[in-house]
Amino acid sequence: MTKAKTEQTSPVVDFSNTEIAFAGKSNEDLKKTAFIFQLMNKKWLVDFGSNLALIALKMRLPFVKGTIKKTIFSQFVGGTTLLECTQTIESLYKHRVQTVLDYGAEAKNTEQAYNH
Repeated sequence: MTKAKTEQTSPVVDFSNTEIAFAGKSNEDLKKTAFIFQLMNKKWLVDFGSNLALIALKMRLPFVKGTIKKTIFSQFVGGTTLLECTQTIESLYKHRVQTVLDYGAEAKNTEQAYNH
């Protein structure tokens, strides 16, 4: 196959096309996202919130995980299991958004914790 034909059939990644990126989002979702990113642009708030969240998680306060999951977590994480991730991936794929799976193991201190 010639170079010209390869370039024509290869998908083009266009990061400026927000219509594709946000096609599956409601106005409410977009407003929530904009609000979260406005807050995250305040370094002092991110530092304070991160430290507070870590302390609250260590104390095992009952409302903390749910609050995190409904706010920051849902913005950056597709799921906590492969099944949840698959559902998110399929939803994004319907709107021509491709995904990459990444394993996050923040705050793990032992090899056993990483392996789990």
